[in-house]
Parts: sequence; C-alpha cells; structure tokens
Amino acid sequence: MQGNALIDVRVRQQVGDSVADYRYDTPLMLVYVNDGLREIWRQHAEAFYGSSVIVEYPGDLSSLTEELPIGDNFINALMHFVCHRIHLQNAEDANNREKSAMHYDLFMRAMA
Repeated sequence: MQGNALIDVRVRQQVGDSVADYRYDTPLMLVYVNDGLREIWRQHAEAFYGSSVIVEYPGDLSSLTEELPIGDNFINALMHFVCHRIHLQNAEDANNREKSAMHYDLFMRAMA
C-alpha cells in the first residue's frame, strides 16, 4: 500500500478531513507517517519486510507516493498512530485529547 492510500482512504476518513481543502496538509501527514514507522520499527522490527533480514531502520519515506515498508497486518496500527498525532496537535480541546488517547490506545493494542 502506498502512503497516500493510507492517508486518503483511511486516516482522513477517521479524522473527518476527507473533503478538499484539507485541514491537514500532505507534508504534515508525511511527518506523522514517518514518526509512526519509526515507532513500529522500535517495537516490532519484524513488521518491515525485504528480500533479507533487515537489521537497521530502512529510512524515512520521502513521499507519500512510496510503498509503505511494513506488512499489511501493521497498516491499521500505523493509521491509528497518525490519527493520534493529528488529534494531539489540537489537544487544547478536550475532545481532541480524548480522541488522541483513544487512537494511541488502539495503536498500542495493535502492536501487542
């Protein structure tokens, strides 16, 4: 799956940002996807795939048009991490703090 499919099909639907002119721009989403990939690597390096055993983090995506370097069973975890970060940026609002915490909890459950 490409990063833009994750954002456009899953994340934007979850955070209510599915109509253009988006509130959350693509460069910000790329930052959050890369943060999520690093966190997944930290907890489950086996989530990343390649033609051989990967022993170090393969590096950040430079664009959301790239394929996500994780197995399909970690895609939902990444989605929840990105949603967590989106809501966290507006955490002065109690509703967003609650949504951020919920998505982080779902991320951690997916990682267990």
